[in-house]
Amino acid sequence: MYVEIDKIKEIIMPLLENYGIDLVDLHFHKGRKKITLKFLVDKPCGGISLDDCAKLNEDIGDLLDQQGIIQESFLLEVSSPGLDRPLSTIKDFTRAKNKEVRFFLREPIKGKLELAGKIIDVKENNILIDSGNGEIEVPIEKINKAKQIF
Repeated sequence: MYVEIDKIKEIIMPLLENYGIDLVDLHFHKGRKKITLKFLVDKPCGGISLDDCAKLNEDIGDLLDQQGIIQESFLLEVSSPGLDRPLSTIKDFTRAKNKEVRFFLREPIKGKLELAGKIIDVKENNILIDSGNGEIEVPIEKINKAKQIF
């Protein structure tokens, strides 16, 4: 059975937008007896609750059942992407605003391949951080990996 991930996203995006929740990622796995769909969701400013995930699980399941696009038995998981996940998109960095982040760069900025600082602002494709020694603008295309510091 072929499941079109883009069609699933198209169906559930209005529901998520109605709740003010972002889809961070969607994983699909076909096992022997079941399909597993794992939705990773978060609020634009971070901090989705367990109750939010439980409600979304129920509502997404109902919506997918109503639409009938998955003909087989499926398992649905809705969860937070986790605090220690890598940051890679503008939405990820926006959710991490005012938080400490460590950047591992593809090419040096101010002579360094590794930077850390609090995200002050996110504009277009640039992340503005306070490194403790002043503000530094980090272009997203120069970021190899970024993680929030706890």
